[in-house]
Amino acid sequence: MGSGRGEVLEFIEWPLTEKVVLVNPGTHVDTGWAYRNYARKCSSDADLQGSFSLTNRVESIKFSALLAKPLFFGNYFEPLVFETYPKIKMIRDELEKKGAKLARLSGSGETVFGIFEENADLRQWPTLFQDCFVHVGRFV
Repeated sequence: MGSGRGEVLEFIEWPLTEKVVLVNPGTHVDTGWAYRNYARKCSSDADLQGSFSLTNRVESIKFSALLAKPLFFGNYFEPLVFETYPKIKMIRDELEKKGAKLARLSGSGETVFGIFEENADLRQWPTLFQDCFVHVGRFV
């Protein structure tokens, strides 16, 4: 579990059997730009208050159950980044079309992740996005 700015890491017991695909198109999304501009894409403060925080309840949550309701995994940077960098949205859409249980922009940047069932055959992913960095792996 990460805290602070992500630099403080605490290991927790949390069995994850899913596979993950990371796709980075090599496009740089400036973090400062994203933070300066995301508010114009967020409809209200109520949206921010309604977001789900894993940090308060992380040990009492089953990750697999949360994947059934992807609304818990929103990313307020997506509308802004997708509008400005349509290729990144296309990557997320393709992950979803190919069966990801969940696909989202990672943070404010350019990497998109997709989470797939444990038995999913993901060997084709490196060839689907030949102009991108693609990593297929498991949680550890």
